[in-house]
Amino acid sequence: MDETTISQMAPQSTLSPQQGSGGGRKIILAIIAIMAVVAVIFGAGKFLGSRQQEIPQPTPFPTQEPTATPTPMPETTPTPTPKTTPKPTAAAVTSKGLSVRVLNGSGIAGRAASTADYLKGLGYDIASTGNADKSDYDNTQITIKSGKQSLLADLKSDLAKKFQIGTTSATLSATDSADAEVILGKN
Repeated sequence: MDETTISQMAPQSTLSPQQGSGGGRKIILAIIAIMAVVAVIFGAGKFLGSRQQEIPQPTPFPTQEPTATPTPMPETTPTPTPKTTPKPTAAAVTSKGLSVRVLNGSGIAGRAASTADYLKGLGYDIASTGNADKSDYDNTQITIKSGKQSLLADLKSDLAKKFQIGTTSATLSATDSADAEVILGKN
């Protein structure tokens, strides 16, 4: 066989020299494109980062230094101590031997409790406090058991110092738990 026949029989390469280098160009172009994207991102970050405003720091105010001038001290004079008169305690008050139920018929909140405290301070035993059957009594009414009628004048006198007394009677039931009942009025 001659040479021409061998060259015709040898397989021909399908790649030409120009086609073989085209794959390398694609890789180089991809690397350049990636670098361009990174450069754009970095540049944008620098540009946007430089546009942020700095927060201004407050301007310090001058402070006044303390002076060495002494402060004058006022002259002190002794204040007399007031003498207090001791109030009688519950133990010091002798019992009058009369248990009283105090009912509020005035409509003024707390009046039964404050009156009970007043009577207790005078030596009366307080059986109970509460509200009366109605709240429009004008004057204070006192009802006492007939067996304790001798104490009615004292109770009436003690209550008359604070209230206008209306009716008094010795008609409280002998079986009642209290010896006397006081219904407070508005006056």
